[in-house]
Amino acid sequence: MYEKCEKGKSCAEFNVELADLYNKYKFVMLIDETGLGNAIVEHLNNLGMEVSGIQFTSRKKEELLSNLHILLEQKRLAIPYDEELFNSLNAIEYKRNRVGNYTFDKRQHMHDDLAYALALACMAAKECVKGVGIIV
Repeated sequence: MYEKCEKGKSCAEFNVELADLYNKYKFVMLIDETGLGNAIVEHLNNLGMEVSGIQFTSRKKEELLSNLHILLEQKRLAIPYDEELFNSLNAIEYKRNRVGNYTFDKRQHMHDDLAYALALACMAAKECVKGVGIIV
């Protein structure tokens, strides 16, 4: 399932829309709980939704983006044509540090939110048997 939510909604409006989709499809959600995300995870759990929070450490970003890269490279992931999604995927830059790990950043004046939403959905699909929703 791929669902794109309108921009500019309040948090409450977004959560109501999310609850409606959750009740319809019963999917598992993985949410970036870094910073403000922790409160969102708690609120959605309180609303009865199955939500897991993930801290976006450098290692976790590497894991998420490596999994997404493999799925795309092996043509095991079909994504809809969405210019904003493709721009988000192209916004991510990476560098290898002195110890051989990767660090990730986004290009200036670009947004990487949709790329990470897709990467989280792919991780959820890999880890569970329930339906997976991609809500961006």
